[in-house]
Amino acid sequence: MKPRAFSLAVAALGLIALAALCAPWLASQDPHDLAQLSLAHARLAPFEAAPDGRWYLLGTDDQGRDMTAAILYGLRTSLGVGLSATLAALAIGLIGGLGAALLRGWPEALILRLVDLQLSFPAILVAIVLIATLGEGTGKVVSAVVIAQWAYYARTARAVARVEIERGYVAAARGLALPQWRIVLFQLIPNCLPPMLAVATVQMAAAISLEATLSFLGLGVPLTRPSLGLLIANGAHYVFAGQYWMSLAPGVALLALILSIQCVGEQWVERLGPQGQP
Repeated sequence: MKPRAFSLAVAALGLIALAALCAPWLASQDPHDLAQLSLAHARLAPFEAAPDGRWYLLGTDDQGRDMTAAILYGLRTSLGVGLSATLAALAIGLIGGLGAALLRGWPEALILRLVDLQLSFPAILVAIVLIATLGEGTGKVVSAVVIAQWAYYARTARAVARVEIERGYVAAARGLALPQWRIVLFQLIPNCLPPMLAVATVQMAAAISLEATLSFLGLGVPLTRPSLGLLIANGAHYVFAGQYWMSLAPGVALLALILSIQCVGEQWVERLGPQGQP
């Protein structure tokens, strides 16, 4: 990726994250509060004036909810679920991958078989089955995404750790009779984290896409909580009536979020991934 394109991706991601964090101050209403909604303002087109003279930048949905406010809060949901799931999956995968690299023998074989089994199924299928088992809810969506993605991190962590174990600093640490936990905590993990974080950036985009897909199917976050996937699904019912903005606006916001994260992640993978390590 060219430096200019990378800079644009970072800037776009920063603006989106800032807008999501500042949603309570930037939004004209709280889309969670039904008392602030009015059916008299329902399905207004972008810049169309409401009966009281108020106008909305991106229009309103079928409940009179300001689409701009709903998208800002939906971005908060997407980023919250994506970041939480990514950090949890990264931690589980790092522990599993390091365990496989250090223990060898049957523990390594067991972990690798679990990873192979996990990766043999599409992530969306695993997530749907888990949601059907666990039930709906934001926390359960995060759990489903973590279980669907931890294997990617475990495989990467094992590969990187196997390389790092053979390096001179590990042999020197063992020669000094340092405890194994100190070698892992202060030597292996700091050197394994850069490529792991590079993979995590890419996988965060996948986690956000997975959450949006589940919400679009009605299996994600609760209906009372704005989500980009829910907004797209709700607006899809009105596309053929010419009221395209209810689905188009959140779709563009979701696409911009995923593409910016993906671009940043791919550049980081090129620079810090296992293949690029000295």
